[in-house]
Amino acid sequence: MPSFANPNTSFFNETYGGPVMLVEDPPVGSVIRMGFGDRLVFVNAAMLASLTIRLPPGVEMGEMVEIGFETGVADLTLLDAEGDTIASAPDAAVGPGAAIHMRFVSREYGWVWWNGVQIDAGGTPGPAGPIGATGATGPAGPTGATGPAGPTGATGATGPAGATGATGPAGTAAAISVGDTPPANPSQGTGWWDSSVGGGQLYLWFVDPSGPPGQWVPATNQAVGASVVTPLRIPVLPSDPAAGPGAGYIALYAVASGGTATLRAQAGTSAVPVDLAMNIGGGV
Repeated sequence: MPSFANPNTSFFNETYGGPVMLVEDPPVGSVIRMGFGDRLVFVNAAMLASLTIRLPPGVEMGEMVEIGFETGVADLTLLDAEGDTIASAPDAAVGPGAAIHMRFVSREYGWVWWNGVQIDAGGTPGPAGPIGATGATGPAGPTGATGPAGPTGATGATGPAGATGATGPAGTAAAISVGDTPPANPSQGTGWWDSSVGGGQLYLWFVDPSGPPGQWVPATNQAVGASVVTPLRIPVLPSDPAAGPGAGYIALYAVASGGTATLRAQAGTSAVPVDLAMNIGGGV
């Protein structure tokens, strides 16, 4: 430590062969800049919360700088002459009488924190120590948010045809009544073949969209005997359409014979046709 003081508030230190830079009560958080020839600085103050000290320029390899404290600093930062933080320096000094020794190793390695061990001026730092064991794996982070839906993929190839299904049950055979008179209680689509003399016509029971009752209508025109060329039967239904032709109706049809066409009528169930006109339409 310093041995005596001079009027310029500097001490002469026999170890370093030069004056001591004495700093009295520096403000908390201030920066102390060491000069070109300074090798020892002493901070004479109560415990400080924080302080920064900038080491001197112009030092040679192997030179050492000592920093002493009356009490200490809780948050200490040491900078080199260019103002860069010295990574190996301590970050606090606790007293009373705390002291830090910094040695300038080389231009390549710069300053290191030195605990009083002497080295040659041309010495180099030893090799790096072994890598420590890998620490335990930390806990898994939270699951990230679901990303947006991707685009719709291309349509796949058409699959093979399925097996043929079972044959369905046979439908009900259509029933057509045959008789000289129509069947009772017909329903939509009921068929009736008029087998009466002069009949020979297929009828269907038809209920038009306006609703019941329905009526018997010719399903197709049939020839009556060999002399009938273009028969046309026009049923005239009685007041009860459900009764159908065969009772109280007039059937009209044309018969071709001998080059003439005769319009005949059959009333009711009579088998005797009545000629109404001859040579209709100028012959056949």
